[in-house]
Amino acid sequence: MEVPCPSETVERSSLYRFAVTCTIIFLSGVLLTSAVIWYYTYREPAASYLENYRMIAHLRSELVYTSIFIYAVTSLFIVAGTAVLSLVYSHRVAGPLYKLGMFVRKTALGDFTGHVTLRRNDVIHPLAEDINKLIDFYRSTIIKLETGAVALESTARVISDASGPLREDDLHKAAAHVRHKAGEIGEILHSFSL
Repeated sequence: MEVPCPSETVERSSLYRFAVTCTIIFLSGVLLTSAVIWYYTYREPAASYLENYRMIAHLRSELVYTSIFIYAVTSLFIVAGTAVLSLVYSHRVAGPLYKLGMFVRKTALGDFTGHVTLRRNDVIHPLAEDINKLIDFYRSTIIKLETGAVALESTARVISDASGPLREDDLHKAAAHVRHKAGEIGEILHSFSL
């Protein structure tokens, strides 16, 4: 049995998408902060130098409070954005892992009838595809073994149900058929490493 090269469990592109999304949220927060600072601090120039100086002194004290408010709001957005992204990312990993675990438990009990199906945006599609290939391989192997066992059983039934003495030629054909089917079953079983 040839073992193919393993693929990545979590595709690298999903990690890059996560990093890009975090960067976009951070830059959005910076732009929002810049817009709020400009809105709160913009004043029309006054007519005289003294009025401009007073306005600058007033803006200095107002800018401190505005900056504290803006940094608090920006920090809140960053924390909320990080929490949302973490929840979304864990939802795309933890949910499918739970589904894979349930499927593997069902398969361990001998049920080879299903396949793992994940949502389109889930991160661990390569792992699910590998598990589906494994299930298909085991299902086809079990079908081959069942077919061989049925053929052996029918040959044994023919031999035991024969009325009267069997001709030597028929006995040799039946024995050859049994050896051939036993050899096929043995080859299938020897392909597994235990």
